[in-house]
Amino acid sequence: MNALVIVDVPAKQVNKPYTYIVPKELEAIIERGCRVLVPFGVRTILGFVVDLIDEKGNDDLKEIDTLLDLVPVLSGEMLELSKKIALETSSFLITVLKTMIPNSLSVKYKKTLKKINDIETSYIAKYFNSDEIDYDEIDKADFNYLKYEIKKKNIEVIYNCERKDKIKEEAYVKIVKYDFLKEEKQKEILDFLLKRQEVKKSELKDFSASSLKTLEKNGFVEIYYKEVYRETKDIIGEQKVVESLNDEQNSVYESVDLYDNKTYLLYGVTGSGKTEVYIKLILDVLDMGKSAIFLVPEISLTPQMASRVKARIKDCAIFHSAMSDGERYDEWRKIYRGEVRVVVGARSAIFSPLKNIGLIIIDEEHEQSYKQDTNPRYNAKNVARMRADYHNCPLVLGSATPSVDSYYKAMNKEYVLLKLPHRANNSVLPNMHIINMSEQLSFGNKTMFSNTLHNLISDRLEKKEQVMLLINKRGYSSFVMCRSCGDAIKCPNCDVTMTYHKYRDELVCHYCGERKPKPEVCPTCGSSAIKDVGLGSEQVEEAVKKIFKCDVIRMDSDTTANKGSHARLIKDFMDQKASVLVGTQMISKGLDFSNVTLVGILLADITLKMPDYRNSERTYDLIMQVAGRAGRRNIKGDVVVQSYNTNHYAIESTKYNNYDVFYKKEIEMRMNSNLPPFVHLTQIVIEDVDYKAAYSRGNQIKNRIRTLLPNAVIMGPASANIARVKNKFRVQITIKNKDNNYALFKILEENQDINIYIDHDPILI
Repeated sequence: MNALVIVDVPAKQVNKPYTYIVPKELEAIIERGCRVLVPFGVRTILGFVVDLIDEKGNDDLKEIDTLLDLVPVLSGEMLELSKKIALETSSFLITVLKTMIPNSLSVKYKKTLKKINDIETSYIAKYFNSDEIDYDEIDKADFNYLKYEIKKKNIEVIYNCERKDKIKEEAYVKIVKYDFLKEEKQKEILDFLLKRQEVKKSELKDFSASSLKTLEKNGFVEIYYKEVYRETKDIIGEQKVVESLNDEQNSVYESVDLYDNKTYLLYGVTGSGKTEVYIKLILDVLDMGKSAIFLVPEISLTPQMASRVKARIKDCAIFHSAMSDGERYDEWRKIYRGEVRVVVGARSAIFSPLKNIGLIIIDEEHEQSYKQDTNPRYNAKNVARMRADYHNCPLVLGSATPSVDSYYKAMNKEYVLLKLPHRANNSVLPNMHIINMSEQLSFGNKTMFSNTLHNLISDRLEKKEQVMLLINKRGYSSFVMCRSCGDAIKCPNCDVTMTYHKYRDELVCHYCGERKPKPEVCPTCGSSAIKDVGLGSEQVEEAVKKIFKCDVIRMDSDTTANKGSHARLIKDFMDQKASVLVGTQMISKGLDFSNVTLVGILLADITLKMPDYRNSERTYDLIMQVAGRAGRRNIKGDVVVQSYNTNHYAIESTKYNNYDVFYKKEIEMRMNSNLPPFVHLTQIVIEDVDYKAAYSRGNQIKNRIRTLLPNAVIMGPASANIARVKNKFRVQITIKNKDNNYALFKILEENQDINIYIDHDPILI
């Protein structure tokens, strides 16, 4: 028997299955989807069995070294799905396969150098106190000398694979026999154990450790280890359970056919009760003996959403990228073993190893975070559609601001459109105040707060109500500029300005992570006229504390970097430990705070300046989503939208909460400009340390694209929006095509000597 194996080498040259002989002792147990260790060149590496062939192998084939799984980690569904994703994202199959499993199911490769001859040189003596050393301990300056010794066969390179799937175990104690003992401390332990079947050893910490050891030695107790799951602590308190749906919710609920694999677009205003409809549908699916996946776009939403689901469904798994590898592995095993049938999580939860899926829900379906921006560049919505087709189940997409692409499909009957036009608890939508900040400046107001917002904040604080302020830029200021020569401090590795973070008093590049102290004088002209320019969330936090003398919580990627910080900050604000929440777009959607009656949006038009054809859509979405956090109970809320571009239709449309008005203008612009959803858009990015080399290759690739896609519109090559990242120049080609652009995978296969990636439906163009 032979096995076709995809090896763990993400390279164009080996993006194909390799044939290995299955050892006789493994023939009865090996299956498709199992992980194996196989010899590949001089190494032993991880591989995935994608097929088995019942034929005799030839003498040139190598044997599988180790079978890592007795039961496949990837089902037949996932293996077939991986092929589709690899094709549609122009990615290597191994990259897709590894994305489908938790990191703990990968392996860690470790190189060591072994001294095999006793010939002593200064370089061998420098490192080899023992016969074997870790490759990572070697000084790069000595590589050439050690390479010489390797060629002379005085040193051998050894490649080791180490498994990462560490299972957490905990010590337990149980009583084996009971007797009346004279030793009082031993007797206390036995009496304690007599009342219970087994206890964790940690529960006996107040008893004598030596007495416990003696009891074990004499056969009175047994100490053993059991597998336990790591606890995820992202759940936020108890959530209110709504027992019944209102008429609008019930109409939507009854419209979803759980026995068909249609796609439904649920367009419901903020606070309309979409989540309760989702939960009711999930409960029905569970009653049918099936399972469900519930996706949310942001890590910050997962704790609160998981709490609401767990209030009705006790056994559900949680997935998001802020969890440790061990926690993700434990949650994955719960799902894999069938111990839970509902998964709540962000993008990667779409690969959960659920069987018999009866429903997939994607909340806030308009969010760009469902698209992965590294290989494989998949969109969770597309993967969800594939899984729904496989299981013949419905896919429900929900949003208060549906994506233009999804709404277009609903208008053309590809999706079934469902609507929730009113808030569920009879609360009314907030008052919208659109403030022109240019006029504020002419009135002499030079602060970040318009007079309207300032007065409303003071009013709400006096009433003990809460306020949310959104500024879609983290840090203290956007950049630091010299007022004498006009130069801004740029990242030395990337073609972007560095952002000033005051709390750690340093400049940070948000692309490569470069950090350096804020200069006291301009590095270009030597002037001391250094000025912070632009607003950031840190500066807004500082201003609120100074002006309004109140407690403030800030939520951005700086304050939520530590494990569990999302849940902690949300809970603190829910418990009213602060009157004002300042944050970036992570506070704009899904969150439900009963005491928030005012939302302020600073620099609402910042997204209009993004180099993307969807900047109007994103601006409208962001305003309407964060506006929906205000007045979600019995008190009517207010929303203040501050902008320098109040006449733009994306901002103007928000005043009356009229998505249809916005959609008509946006879809007309897309049609006139020949943009999605009327075409497929793909971007090819070439990276090189030499700009001329990247541009020259771009021209060659452009000519090749003309032969692959003769009807496509090809733009470029041109410098990417961020022309240099991590000291590599970036040249991009953008392709518009009526049909799909999957033929572009040939570009990857034919350009194996350069760094290139293909992004279908890119985030930015």
